[in-house]
Amino acid sequence: MIAPPGLIFAADAALVGLTAWLGLCAAGLGRRGLIEASQGWLLLALAWIAGSGILLGLGGGLGRSGFLGLHAAGLAVLLLGRRKQWRGDIGQGRDWLAAWGRLVRGGTPEGWLVGGLIVVLLGLTVLAAQAEPIVYDALTYRLSRIGAWLQDGTIRHYATDDPRLNYMPVAPDVVIAWLLGATNEGFHLAPLAQLAGGLLLLGATFGLGRTAGLSRLNALGAVALALGMANVAVQFTTIQSDLFTAGVFAASYLLWHRALERGEGSWVAGVGAALAFGSKGTMFYLAPGAALWVGWLAWRQRAHWQALGPTALGLLVAALVFVLPGCWRNVVTYGSLFGPRDAVRLHHGEFTTPAHAAEKLVWNLGTSAVQLLEPTAQPLWLQGVSRRAGEKLTARFSAEADPYVFIGQSRRDQLERVMRLTEPDADVVTCGILGALLFVAGLLLAATMRQRPAAAQMLVWGGGVIIYLLVQHGLVQWHHWAFRFMVLAAPWMAVVGAWGVGGLPRGWRVGAWAMLLMSATEVFAFTQWRTSQAAWQALTQPGRSASYFVYSHWRAWAEQLDQPGEPLRLAFPIDKPLASFYRLGPPRPVKLEQLSGMKTATAEAAVGAGAGWLVVPLEQFKGREGRVMGRTRLPDLAAYRALRPGEQPQPLLYRHRLITEGERIRRELLVRTWSNVPVRVELFNPMASACPFELSTPTGRVTDVVSAGSRLVVVAPVPADMLAVVTIDFPKPASGAADQGIPLVRLVP
Repeated sequence: MIAPPGLIFAADAALVGLTAWLGLCAAGLGRRGLIEASQGWLLLALAWIAGSGILLGLGGGLGRSGFLGLHAAGLAVLLLGRRKQWRGDIGQGRDWLAAWGRLVRGGTPEGWLVGGLIVVLLGLTVLAAQAEPIVYDALTYRLSRIGAWLQDGTIRHYATDDPRLNYMPVAPDVVIAWLLGATNEGFHLAPLAQLAGGLLLLGATFGLGRTAGLSRLNALGAVALALGMANVAVQFTTIQSDLFTAGVFAASYLLWHRALERGEGSWVAGVGAALAFGSKGTMFYLAPGAALWVGWLAWRQRAHWQALGPTALGLLVAALVFVLPGCWRNVVTYGSLFGPRDAVRLHHGEFTTPAHAAEKLVWNLGTSAVQLLEPTAQPLWLQGVSRRAGEKLTARFSAEADPYVFIGQSRRDQLERVMRLTEPDADVVTCGILGALLFVAGLLLAATMRQRPAAAQMLVWGGGVIIYLLVQHGLVQWHHWAFRFMVLAAPWMAVVGAWGVGGLPRGWRVGAWAMLLMSATEVFAFTQWRTSQAAWQALTQPGRSASYFVYSHWRAWAEQLDQPGEPLRLAFPIDKPLASFYRLGPPRPVKLEQLSGMKTATAEAAVGAGAGWLVVPLEQFKGREGRVMGRTRLPDLAAYRALRPGEQPQPLLYRHRLITEGERIRRELLVRTWSNVPVRVELFNPMASACPFELSTPTGRVTDVVSAGSRLVVVAPVPADMLAVVTIDFPKPASGAADQGIPLVRLVP
């Protein structure tokens, strides 16, 4: 008897949690307080999942059983190595849990706030576990390659026209692959990887605040400011990787900072930093700013320079797992560490002269500054003002494309689209005006009040954030979804802002925090409630998401194709939701192919004599099918397979459009016809009265009436072996929408 996947996953999760705790105690963090112990435990758990998955992917064992076996072996080795300490480690775990209980039940304001936050996060966890909050970008390459990895058991490069499946960092997607071990179909639980990153980010924000000398309440205020940044809030229940990366790095920096202040090293922090760089390329934009933070603290603690060794060693060893394999695959396939040179140029543009680089920086920074006014990222009381100000500033931009914008987009067009939003978009929403203003105000206070405790630290952290913004805007072609990347800076922005508020006189401070907490709660709730790509909408109204609509309809269509045991051969251009074909129910093998390399004249030649369906864009072989069995899904998909012995091709529908002409409504069909195969058109009349119609083709005409509530099948008189237009005319309905007052039409065998 095979155990249910959920039970296997639960056992594996227990193994991971216990292994991470023993590793934490081996690093000496088990008794370092709630924040360091909690951050270190979750960070090590994610690193162990990602690292073991990458190793399994190299050896061909990636999957539910592989994870379970390797995690069990890892725990056994750790127990053997700590055979004299593991009982004490378990005792530290009990103390850690007891400390959480005392905090929440202690009756203190911070305990109430933490308890409330835990309830909210548990609610989000339940929502994210049940929904599939699909982001289109994830459908095109991240979930697609995860499905391919789990199918093949390996992490490798594929023959595809979307190179992002190959060259993008893999660590967060390996964690998602582990989460998907709890199910056999679909991509449920995938958002939990982001939520784990969010937990690390919130914990790091609190820890950084306490490290800078903020009171517990002010440090919790910094957490609230981070949650009130809409670009952070939305990602807690979406399938992206920015929040995962931001949380991992922030936690790693916190552990390193605190360890160095004690004169200690932290190999855990080094492992986490490598995991962050193996998670998303945007870490390289943050790296110069982070170098300022690291260099400043290392200089201040130069008496403990030996303590840098364990951190550096952890970073280098972990990079061999998290970074090196991906870079090696890229060099082998593309001749470059970072992937295809065309992709790098697409995202960064061409460097010409220093003057042009300066112009790019100014234009991009100015455009992002206007985008900060995006209305759905603001509290409700600020949305109207923000929208009006944003629209006025947007009008100052040229409607023409410039060389510093991604894929030739118009700055004005994109900003106008942003300012028209009435509901948050997970790819577009910003950190909001309040978060940015508080950060700037905190920096100004630190610059003018140097004698205040931690002012120098605020200037250094703020300077690192500014360097990051300059690097990103100076390198990257501007696009309106760049604020998604900027969650990397959220903890430091929030702490600098909270430090500024904490320095106000008591009355002003209380009033400011009351307003800010109300605003942050409002933004977080609105973002989670109204974003179509987030868990609540994905669970209650999934059809509102255009991404989920495409994903679900492509899946349903693919599941109806016959020969379920044979492969689906997918050949598509870049940026198509290939994940729709993976983890179907029942599952079927999928093979990726390059559409650009498909030079055959007909679908018959492309299919060959092998079994399975070739799935391509609808227009790819239209009118050039040869003799194959075909299926289409309007308006975008076509599938072809070889004919079985004695099997005849069936008519294919390539277009179905509705045309209003005077007092009649016309359904126009474009049908691929075959010799000796009739084209049978079914009309279904859902109305309460009969409906006359006239069906016309180049070679004939049929006039009839469809009775109320009935179906009628008509054989269309069409010419053979060609693309034929079939029109069906109905009287225009007296009232209501045209397409709801006439019969429905489809081709039937």
